[in-house]
Amino acid sequence: MRDTQALTAEEHGVYFLLLMHYWQKKGDIGADIKRLAIVARSDEKTTKTILDSFFILGDDGYKNKRADEELTAAKTRSDTARANIQKRWNKGGNTAVIRAYNGGNTAGGTESIRNGYSSPSSSPSQEEKKEGEREEGVSKLDTPRIQNVSKRFVKPTVTEIQAYCLSRKNNVNAQRFFDSYESKDWMIGKNRMKDWRAAVRTWENNDFSGFGGNGNGKIKAVERATMLEMEE
Repeated sequence: MRDTQALTAEEHGVYFLLLMHYWQKKGDIGADIKRLAIVARSDEKTTKTILDSFFILGDDGYKNKRADEELTAAKTRSDTARANIQKRWNKGGNTAVIRAYNGGNTAGGTESIRNGYSSPSSSPSQEEKKEGEREEGVSKLDTPRIQNVSKRFVKPTVTEIQAYCLSRKNNVNAQRFFDSYESKDWMIGKNRMKDWRAAVRTWENNDFSGFGGNGNGKIKAVERATMLEMEE
């Protein structure tokens, strides 16, 4: 920035566009002033003035020392990252294949492959298998968690209980069933209820319709039967 303080706004723009072009071409911009003026969106005189001030003309075109240093540093970082990936994937004796940055070739000069993956003749590593599972949206590591979610108890509504009882053509009173377990926070003994339909079937099998008397003794008997059914 110190070297460009005396530049006009237009000259700053020309310098910036030339640097961007230099980076994109990895330092190979040539020496054609007419073409570079088009790149810089300026006239040839202004473009040549900026090139002569901040670039050095050599046999292979204009060069910028600072930009060359940044290009070299970026390539070093890229090569180091690629080597680390190769080393990590090779761990354990597997033949690793990485997505390379040069058109799908593997690191180390091995044969060209499609999309950066291993050829059909090579077996996929564990890392590649896990990546494939993640791309499909479900990882094997997530399966137990998904199964646990599917077994989580959801409290039914009176309407759901009534519909289930009607489908089974039993005499269980849906409201009485709901109130009985709602008052106990849907606990059966010391355990959380896992399947309210199983509890309905137990009431049905014990012929407990919910009518007549306080039914407390029979409710406890039904709960014990329900616990046995759920344990099975």
